[in-house]
Amino acid sequence: MGYGVAMSTRCYTHLSAEERETLRLGQGQSLHRLARLLGRASSTLSREYARNTTRGHPYRACMAQNHATA
Repeated sequence: MGYGVAMSTRCYTHLSAEERETLRLGQGQSLHRLARLLGRASSTLSREYARNTTRGHPYRACMAQNHATA
Protein backbone atom coordinates (compact mmCIF):
# COMPACT_ATOMS: atom_id res chain seq x y z
CA MET A 1 0.00 0.00 0.00
CA GLY A 2 1.27 3.42 -0.90
CA TYR A 3 0.89 6.54 1.11
CA GLY A 4 0.17 8.70 -1.88
CA VAL A 5 3.52 10.44 -1.65
CA ALA A 6 5.51 10.37 -4.82
CA MET A 7 9.21 10.12 -4.25
CA SER A 8 11.21 12.16 -6.66
CA THR A 9 14.25 10.50 -8.09
CA ARG A 10 17.02 12.37 -9.74
CA CYS A 11 19.29 10.88 -12.28
CA TYR A 12 22.91 11.73 -11.58
CA THR A 13 25.04 12.40 -14.60
CA HIS A 14 28.78 12.61 -14.38
CA LEU A 15 30.54 15.83 -15.25
CA SER A 16 31.67 16.06 -18.84
CA ALA A 17 35.23 16.88 -19.85
CA GLU A 18 34.04 20.36 -20.85
CA GLU A 19 32.44 20.92 -17.44
CA ARG A 20 35.64 19.80 -15.73
CA GLU A 21 37.64 22.22 -17.85
CA THR A 22 35.24 25.02 -16.87
CA LEU A 23 35.91 24.14 -13.23
CA ARG A 24 39.64 24.29 -13.82
CA LEU A 25 39.42 27.66 -15.54
CA GLY A 26 37.03 28.98 -12.88
CA GLN A 27 39.28 28.25 -9.91
CA GLY A 28 39.15 31.20 -7.55
CA GLN A 29 35.45 31.79 -8.20
CA SER A 30 32.81 30.59 -5.78
CA LEU A 31 31.39 27.11 -6.21
CA HIS A 32 27.89 28.59 -6.16
CA ARG A 33 28.70 30.82 -9.12
CA LEU A 34 30.27 27.97 -11.09
CA ALA A 35 27.34 25.70 -10.23
CA ARG A 36 24.87 28.23 -11.61
CA LEU A 37 26.99 28.64 -14.74
CA LEU A 38 27.04 24.86 -15.33
CA GLY A 39 23.47 24.19 -14.19
CA ARG A 40 24.74 21.86 -11.46
CA ALA A 41 24.34 21.65 -7.70
CA SER A 42 27.17 23.26 -5.77
CA SER A 43 27.48 20.04 -3.74
CA THR A 44 28.29 18.16 -6.96
CA LEU A 45 31.15 20.55 -7.68
CA SER A 46 32.33 20.40 -4.09
CA ARG A 47 32.56 16.60 -4.25
CA GLU A 48 34.35 16.83 -7.60
CA TYR A 49 36.99 19.14 -6.10
CA ALA A 50 37.34 16.98 -2.99
CA ARG A 51 37.90 13.83 -5.07
CA ASN A 52 40.37 15.40 -7.46
CA THR A 53 42.58 17.79 -5.51
CA THR A 54 45.42 17.08 -3.16
CA ARG A 55 47.21 19.34 -0.74
CA GLY A 56 49.52 21.65 -2.64
CA HIS A 57 48.14 20.73 -6.07
CA PRO A 58 45.31 22.53 -7.87
CA TYR A 59 42.33 20.85 -9.50
CA ARG A 60 43.37 19.33 -12.82
CA ALA A 61 40.58 18.62 -15.26
CA CYS A 62 42.56 16.06 -17.31
CA MET A 63 43.39 13.98 -14.23
CA ALA A 64 39.78 14.17 -13.01
CA GLN A 65 38.54 12.99 -16.39
CA ASN A 66 41.03 10.11 -16.39
CA HIS A 67 39.84 9.01 -12.93
CA ALA A 68 36.21 9.21 -14.01
CA THR A 69 36.70 7.05 -17.09
CA ALA A 70 38.79 4.46 -15.23
